[in-house]
Amino acid sequence: MSQKPIKDQLVKKPAKAKKPFKCNPICKFGHFRCAQNHLGRKFKNNKGWFVFECRYVEDGYCEGSSCKYAICQARKMKTDGTCGMITKPKPQKDWDEEDEDIEEEQDLSKWQKKSNVRIQDRAFKKFKKFEKY
Repeated sequence: MSQKPIKDQLVKKPAKAKKPFKCNPICKFGHFRCAQNHLGRKFKNNKGWFVFECRYVEDGYCEGSSCKYAICQARKMKTDGTCGMITKPKPQKDWDEEDEDIEEEQDLSKWQKKSNVRIQDRAFKKFKKFEKY
C-alpha cells in the first residue's frame, strides 16, 4: 500500500486570492506544469481535496513551486515561488509639468557651471553672441 499523504501535501483549490500565494498544481489560471511530465492527479475525497503525485519519485507527492522541475507556462512564477499573475504592479508616479520644469532648470544650472570651466576662447565668445539673439 502507498503512504497516506500528510495534511501539508494535500492541496485545496485556492479561493479568491488577495495575497500572492505559492504556485501549486491547482493553478486557477491553468499554467502550472512539470518540466519532466511526471505530474499525476488523484482524488482523495469529495470535499474538493486533490493529491498530486510525482511519478518521478516513488510514492512521492508534488511539492509545488519548491520542486526544481516546476514551471509556469505563462512565465509568471517569481524566484521565491509566488504567482506573479496575482500581484499588482507598482503604482507609477503621475506626470507633472512642474516637476519637469524643475528638472530642466537643474540640468541647465549644472550645464552652465560646467560651461564656464570648459568653454573658453573663441567658442565662448560665439556662445555669448548666440545668447543675445
